Amino acid sequence: MHYSLKNYFADLATGMFMAAGLAVIAAIPLGILGVVNLFKFLTHSTLELPWLTYGLTILVVPGSYFAAALIGGTAAFVLRPIRRFLPGAMITGAIVSAAVYATVGFSLAIFYEPVGAYFFEHSSRQETWAMIPDILPFVSPIGAFVGLYVWWRSRRLGRPQGAA
Repeated sequence: MHYSLKNYFADLATGMFMAAGLAVIAAIPLGILGVVNLFKFLTHSTLELPWLTYGLTILVVPGSYFAAALIGGTAAFVLRPIRRFLPGAMITGAIVSAAVYATVGFSLAIFYEPVGAYFFEHSSRQETWAMIPDILPFVSPIGAFVGLYVWWRSRRLGRPQGAA
């Protein structure tokens, strides 16, 4: 197994495809929130959240997914040689999931005012930072199982060793 620019772009493309999917999923509740905000604006009611906060939210949330894709795709590329083996695929899944969730958490903590405060309305900035390492022991095993599934599926589809 060798490193190449083609392999790096393949791993980044996978991450970007996942980020795009998550951004589309996030667009549904964010779009509903925008419609609710618009309705409240038109009826002169108190807005669900200020327009500036809403605008930043629709930039930060998908932006954090694409930043996570860059970090996760790079981690997957670096770990490519061990992905051909079951333990290596599980380790890759655990590390990539931790990197992805940490990136999203960092985004919400960095942009606490006003985006993170909206999502964590009963938590302070310090509590938001503290949540990041607390969540990693829960998401890493999930990522390990995703790595197991990707490894199993690549074998089932007959991909060459290391192409997981």
